[in-house]
Amino acid sequence: PLVLEDIWLPHDRFEALLAIDPREFGDLLYPLYEQHCGVLVASAQETLSAEAVAAKNARPLGLAAGAPVIVIERVALSADRQPLEWRQSRGPASEFRYQVEIR
Repeated sequence: PLVLEDIWLPHDRFEALLAIDPREFGDLLYPLYEQHCGVLVASAQETLSAEAVAAKNARPLGLAAGAPVIVIERVALSADRQPLEWRQSRGPASEFRYQVEIR
């Protein structure tokens, strides 16, 4: 794995996902949320930071404990700005690339 993700969803809005085999989720979760739960992610806020990876996360990433990783925390929001998803992603700092377009 190149990225480890922890995702938290409100049970009442996403309970339908429990009936789906996780192997059927595919690569993109937001279309899955819309198709099975009727939930549309309209926007997201992300915060990036760096940390020394904890031992429990180092092994699956193939890193030594304490190696640098980038952490991305995301809050996905509905059109009325209600939180739908909280996600924390970690990946090796050596593989990290950030791109943004500002208009």
